[in-house]
Amino acid sequence: MDPEARSLPKAERQRLIASVVSRRRVGSQLELAEALAKAGCPVTQATISRDIRELRLEKTSDALGRPRYVLPGRGERSDPREALNGVLRQFGLHATAAQNIVVVQSELG
Repeated sequence: MDPEARSLPKAERQRLIASVVSRRRVGSQLELAEALAKAGCPVTQATISRDIRELRLEKTSDALGRPRYVLPGRGERSDPREALNGVLRQFGLHATAAQNIVVVQSELG
């Protein structure tokens, strides 16, 4: 076992799972296990399955039809314009029209 790898308490592991599925598309238990292992928290498939059930993660599809896990209540599709407005309000610093494109200046990261 990798010396960096550690077993997290259940609550912390489940917070990590919620963070991973909210930040990126995770479509299978194997992908979730790999993401957790990269974060230094290797777990078994049985643990992943139990955590998915306890967190009540929902299996849905992304815009391209690929499967993904989402947190409860986050599977509904919102208006893309509202989502864009929220992102721009939160991170956008300046926007400039340049012919048929818009250049958005944002915070780093």
